[in-house]
Amino acid sequence: MNIFWKELRDYRKPFIVWSLSIGILLFSSMVKYDTLTKGGLGITKMVEAFPATIQAIFGMNGLDIGTVSGYYGVNVLFVMLMLAVQAGLMGAQLVAKEEVDKTSEFLHVKPRSRTRILSEKILAGLTIVVLLAVVTVVLSFIAVMQFIAPQEIAHILLLFGGAYAMVQLVFYGIGVCFGAALSAPKHAAKLIALTVFASYLLYVLINIQPAFDWAKPLTPFMYFDARDVLAQGALSAGYTILAGAIIVGSVLFAYARYTLRDLKT
Repeated sequence: MNIFWKELRDYRKPFIVWSLSIGILLFSSMVKYDTLTKGGLGITKMVEAFPATIQAIFGMNGLDIGTVSGYYGVNVLFVMLMLAVQAGLMGAQLVAKEEVDKTSEFLHVKPRSRTRILSEKILAGLTIVVLLAVVTVVLSFIAVMQFIAPQEIAHILLLFGGAYAMVQLVFYGIGVCFGAALSAPKHAAKLIALTVFASYLLYVLINIQPAFDWAKPLTPFMYFDARDVLAQGALSAGYTILAGAIIVGSVLFAYARYTLRDLKT
């Protein structure tokens, strides 16, 4: 498991940076909530006055931001975006970094099969994904507990924690797939970044134009939309299954491609 531990060590600093960034987003946002509510402003009416495009861009559609859970829901989209970028880039870089750095021969001349190498890399990334999802939930509890009793919102925050993890894993799987499958691995990071951005744009388009509801399965950001999670009090079973299928399919394709293609040295 030397590769596993090495990858964990290599991603310690990025993990800390991403954790701090998410914490800053959550705490700075909740400070604004405190300011708005103490000022006696009708923030719900204020948001309703915003153009539909602005509401869609910031994930405000259908949320009552006058409540702690609704206001937190506005943060969900941006937290998901950050986690998706982190997971996708990490997945692509974990698999492709030796080829990008021209050091593949130092790894693959050792008595380890490609399947084992890829498995340890994927497991290391999976560990980081899970840890970051847990850290995000803990930071969320700390950020909101000054406004509401933890037990009153625990169920919602845990649901969003599950949503974060699923979205992370979807983009992580896609990133691993790109890193293992592309003949030019240096483009894997760019492609996963473009995929995340395109998914976000499609999310916005769907919220602006209901006629595009048919495209919801094409963007993971719609699978666990804050509005739906708060309304239903649960994650969508159908979208959870779809997300699982994407994750498994991406990883299986990565194994099939990585173990057969010529690696650049």
